[in-house]
Amino acid sequence: MRYPITKTFIIEYFKTHHIEPKVIIEIGAGDCTDSTQFSDIWPDCKIYAFEIVPELVNISKENIKDYPNIKLIETVISDCDGEIDFYQTGNFYSSSIILKHIQSHHPKTVLRKSMKLDSCEDIKDIKTVDLLWLCVQGADDIVLKGATQTLQKTTLIINQGASYSTHDIPGFMPCVHNIGSEQRQAFIKKENI
Repeated sequence: MRYPITKTFIIEYFKTHHIEPKVIIEIGAGDCTDSTQFSDIWPDCKIYAFEIVPELVNISKENIKDYPNIKLIETVISDCDGEIDFYQTGNFYSSSIILKHIQSHHPKTVLRKSMKLDSCEDIKDIKTVDLLWLCVQGADDIVLKGATQTLQKTTLIINQGASYSTHDIPGFMPCVHNIGSEQRQAFIKKENI
């Protein structure tokens, strides 16, 4: 897992709250390593992994071939349906729809298919999303603005290191964890990691 401290936090959160996750949505799935590790922990959980970088999609397909509970969806998740400028870098994990976060990586601009999370047919009928896992290189607020209906049925949201204002997002749930450097350090200290 790319973020082992966060993995520990998620496992402990679900254990403490007596939740056996049934649905996980991972946006910015990269090579689907996190999705496969979630599946190894919770094999009965349905995991929806969103990734758009072609090189990572190809690796993901190989990584999930033995995981029938993981569905890879090739699209950008944002606050609009249609097409969107996507800034792809040589370090594929640093690609984003937000240019200012990755400008130093000299990205190339490509037009990619985009949709709101709320528009995704695969998840429309889901009653509860146990975990919404975001690794979107600073585009968290844009993703969440396109997920107002999904947020209302989400138990836990984890974003990786981005800062955003939660009060501007309609339907926002109180159990959101921004695992930035301060939070990571506090968690490390608490867990004695």
